[in-house]
Amino acid sequence: MKSVNPVIVLCALLLATTGCRGYAFVETPITDGFHAKLPSPYTRAVVWGGRPDTIQSASTWLLKKGILVVDQTKVLQAAADQKVSLTGYQYIETDVLRMAKLVGARLVVFTNAEVGSWEALNWSTGFPQSQKVYSATIALRAVDVNAGEIEWSGKA
Repeated sequence: MKSVNPVIVLCALLLATTGCRGYAFVETPITDGFHAKLPSPYTRAVVWGGRPDTIQSASTWLLKKGILVVDQTKVLQAAADQKVSLTGYQYIETDVLRMAKLVGARLVVFTNAEVGSWEALNWSTGFPQSQKVYSATIALRAVDVNAGEIEWSGKA
């Protein structure tokens, strides 16, 4: 019977204890954006996007900053009066800007959220356990309805 080389056993042991780390469950926020300054208080804005929860969060944040947020119902009514479709994910941003201008808004804050998940191995107990990990990215972009210029944007 042949003996096992102790170097191979040591390498295998090191690999098993150090090379098989699971996902580090630490949040690492990454942000990016720019703005000269937020608009002055009482500026009228429309918040638009595909996810109601993102729209609500952005609206609340803007309201806390003193921005007047025009309810989407008013924008949708203006769109219906103009026979423009703004429903679902297939809206055209220029139509949103035009309808926002009709309801007296100076800005449209476009929101975009991407939520993903994947399975990762957690080795904290010494045995591999599958754990779902979630990731979310939210982007905001404020566009002047008259000039069509981006006033500020941010992503986290």
